[in-house]
Amino acid sequence: MTELRKGMTRDLDLAGLVPDTQREYLRAVRQLAAYYRVSLDQLTQRDVEDFLMPEQAFPPSHPGAFPVQAPERAPETWA
Repeated sequence: MTELRKGMTRDLDLAGLVPDTQREYLRAVRQLAAYYRVSLDQLTQRDVEDFLMPEQAFPPSHPGAFPVQAPERAPETWA
């Protein structure tokens, strides 16, 4: 376990968070690192903000800026 993860785990324990919540926080941090493909200590505050609020991170022409369209009619198997 890295020093960063040990420190985060300690902080989550001190905050009184239950194990399931701690696991979800750690999962979110792993997703953040995987998204940027860098070590967490190399991320900026802006990187984290863009990850948490992606609609502000994409220019209007980027496909990620638009919500997924729902089908006009649900398939018969959904009924």
